[in-house]
Amino acid sequence: MQVLSIVAVLLLQVFCVVHALKRGYPYHFVTIILLFPLIGPLAYLIIEMGPTLYYRHLRHFVNHIRPKEDPYQQLVRLQQDVQRHPTIDNQHRLAEIYMQLGQFNEALYLLNNLLQRQFATDPYLLLDKARALFALGEYQKAKCVLEFLANANPGFQSPQGHLLFARTLSALGQTQCASREFERLESHFHGLESSYYFLQHLRKHNNYSKAQEILKNMRKRLHRLPSHYRNAEKSWLKQAEQER
Repeated sequence: MQVLSIVAVLLLQVFCVVHALKRGYPYHFVTIILLFPLIGPLAYLIIEMGPTLYYRHLRHFVNHIRPKEDPYQQLVRLQQDVQRHPTIDNQHRLAEIYMQLGQFNEALYLLNNLLQRQFATDPYLLLDKARALFALGEYQKAKCVLEFLANANPGFQSPQGHLLFARTLSALGQTQCASREFERLESHFHGLESSYYFLQHLRKHNNYSKAQEILKNMRKRLHRLPSHYRNAEKSWLKQAEQER
């Protein structure tokens, strides 16, 4: 029984140390966790992970009772957060808001700084780097980043990542490879976004019969979606119909 308790405490320490390092906290956090085998990890969990566990639910609730924060106000707040606490999470969120505002060079600079040492193969950072490169028209570089992501993280699955790869191949003129990627996404992507970009790809290469087939399928799929999800997805169909 005593051995099991010791093993449990050691596992808790390892978990907290790894979590603290991934969050980008200074090494004195790790020292405290290691020097105080039970109190250190528990204190870390209460202070750091407690808020994280219910943060998404709290954010969902708050979004319903107050107006959505202006992106530029959010940018200023995140810049201040990074100055006070330059953690991996804070810097990544800042990079995301930069991309939301179309400031892709700023986002890319941050992401390149984050992709160092133990975070060099982080799939979420790599995916956002590829997104920034794609937005800047650096399609070949975006393709290389996505291929590196897949090789470094073979178990990582991201529909958005696969969609970005298909769009990148299309932008590079690799028509057949792009079509194969889009075809795979048709059966795996839940919403209509992938179909919309597949439609764009087909029209660009004058494959109008296949494009018409995809458009009809989009209409059918939209009606099969739950009502709350349908409202969010109908804009993709509207854009597809307007661009005919």
